[in-house]
Amino acid sequence: MTDFPGIHRSLLQLHAFSADQLLQFTTRLSIKKLREKEFLLKPDQISKSLSFIIAGGLRFYTHTGESELTINFFTENQWVADIESFLMLNALIANLTIPTTHLAALHPMGPDRRYKELLLSHSDWINRFPQMQIASYLGMSTETLSRVRSRIA
Repeated sequence: MTDFPGIHRSLLQLHAFSADQLLQFTTRLSIKKLREKEFLLKPDQISKSLSFIIAGGLRFYTHTGESELTINFFTENQWVADIESFLMLNALIANLTIPTTHLAALHPMGPDRRYKELLLSHSDWINRFPQMQIASYLGMSTETLSRVRSRIA
């Protein structure tokens, strides 16, 4: 099996696994390549695995009436799972529990501050994900995001 340095680094942050233990783990991995716009997990589907992103990015979102609310983005060297339908590896899953804290943090901030915070914490997302998804993540319309970007640029 191919060597997965990103997975090894991630696992070694949790525990001092031996080289043999890491090999046992990685030999049990299956590789799945998603095409653009392909879903890792569809609505009402039960997650049966934990995923690690080697390359690319994913968006975690939910439908709210007639629109989509982006909860989080995941990029290289991050673990992804639907926590509500899949529970394992508590230390990894603890790093994925962001939705309520993200939404609570957005509430008191104005649009300019939300965008500046995103630039500080995840500037790579700005050119990586569509503007409408970034706006959704920040809890604003695409028009508001455009105005904020023009003010801050």
